[in-house]
Amino acid sequence: MASSADLKRKVISILDMLFPEYERVFSDLFGKTSSKLLMEYTTPEEILAVDREELAAFIAQHSRNRVGLGKAVELKSAAESSFGIDMALDAYRLCISLRGKNKETNQHKNNTP
Repeated sequence: MASSADLKRKVISILDMLFPEYERVFSDLFGKTSSKLLMEYTTPEEILAVDREELAAFIAQHSRNRVGLGKAVELKSAAESSFGIDMALDAYRLCISLRGKNKETNQHKNNTP
């Protein structure tokens, strides 16, 4: 079973591919507000699709009204300028391709006398 530290490293790695600008908006990626936000709106596309006021209300609710509209505007701006979407798709395609090739190679080795 993976440790908490291992899971956090994996989340950071994936987030760096999907939305590298996110860490500039939320310094504590694993804080309550950030965690709830990432569970609800995982990609820059999803953040851009939600209404600014709805996003601000969501952030305010999960931060006990410490942050809201300003953080929503900052997050939407980061999502608009994000370069992570295309990069992530290409990275995932490469990973899938390499996993498939590795599996084929291992099957071939196992079937060779």
